[in-house]
Amino acid sequence: MTHDRSHPMDDDPKMLRVNGFDALIESYAYEDQQPALSLRVLSLIARESSMRTIRANMSLGHQVNIEGVGLLSWPTPSDLEIQSYHRRLPSGLISSLWIPKTATAYGIEPNQPAYLISPHGTAPTTPSGFIPLLDRLLPFPVLAAWAEALWEFGLEAEWIIPLIGHRLHVWEVHPPRRVVQDFITTQLQARALPVPA
Repeated sequence: MTHDRSHPMDDDPKMLRVNGFDALIESYAYEDQQPALSLRVLSLIARESSMRTIRANMSLGHQVNIEGVGLLSWPTPSDLEIQSYHRRLPSGLISSLWIPKTATAYGIEPNQPAYLISPHGTAPTTPSGFIPLLDRLLPFPVLAAWAEALWEFGLEAEWIIPLIGHRLHVWEVHPPRRVVQDFITTQLQARALPVPA
């Protein structure tokens, strides 16, 4: 079970609006924790001037409006460090992608939530990047053969939290070291996990 919370893929374009500026949305993911919806991943296409203004508005804390979703906030740097990537398309428009730094291989730090991102339509039972992510977050080895059991345990124990996404799948992963270690030990003793050779 993936606990997939992504919206169904549709061909209808979605727009993001903030203070009179628009951008075409390629994909997004957000947390629905109260008191407000908070974006975690965002990919947009817009004219360069619109993109600069949208980026400035988000960094100033202005909420954005996504069609069919409503108002969403953007995390402040003190809440979540964001990495951005921009490229000019052949049409002259700008494509921008914002993801948490902890969704990148070099940005993952122990004791910090990390993000696992998978393209839409590719979310298997357990995402392929899950074990490499755990290897960076935990101070002990985790075998690939344990992936499915750890994935299910993480979802049940809520240290894996599926975000609501459009055209992608995103999970926040924050494994408590002791809890995961105890789970692995118990499962190995019960022979529910394969024992390393």
